[in-house]
Parts: sequence; structure tokens; C-alpha cells
Amino acid sequence: VITQSRTSVGITQVSGEAILPFADICAPSKETSRETLISLRRSLGLSRGHMASLLGVRKDHLRRWEKGLRSPSRPAQKLIWLIDSMANKPENLRDSISIITWGKC
Repeated sequence: VITQSRTSVGITQVSGEAILPFADICAPSKETSRETLISLRRSLGLSRGHMASLLGVRKDHLRRWEKGLRSPSRPAQKLIWLIDSMANKPENLRDSISIITWGKC
């Protein structure tokens, strides 16, 4: 069920339960998340240690993600996407629907 609600900026919202299935459909592939992570770390000029600290993970986890040996969890993927959007693509963050759907809606 899609419901309309008012916010302080007057954006039409959809209930979280209704939009959640689209979050999975719109999520980037593991390879895309890996590429985003690598390019984000480089564009920010961060070492693996600093990027790992920013993400709240150990450096060896970050290294495995970057090398494609392991994949970040969905919450970690979202955090990587959010940081990348804040740094490089703020248009992805225009409203909650855009954030939930990884900037694709």
C-alpha cells in the first residue's frame, strides 16, 4: 500500500514496508559495490586503514572486499553507497525514496 505523508519539506513519501522490496531490486551488484569502494577510497585519498575505520570494519576485511575475495554485507554496501553519494553524487540523496532505492528511483 502506498501512502502519502507530509514532511517538513513537503516531499511525498511511500511507506517503508511498501518500498522495501524495491531496495533489493535496485541494489548494486557485489561487483559494482567493490568498484565503488575502490574508486571512493582513491578519490578520498584514504589508506585502507583509514577507509576501514570510516566503515567500521577491520583493514583485512576491506582488503578482501577490494580484492573480491569477500563481499560486504548489505548494510555495509549501503554505507559505501551513502558515503560515495555524499562525496560524489549528492543528487542520489534528494529524498528518502532515492536513498532506499540506491538512487535509482
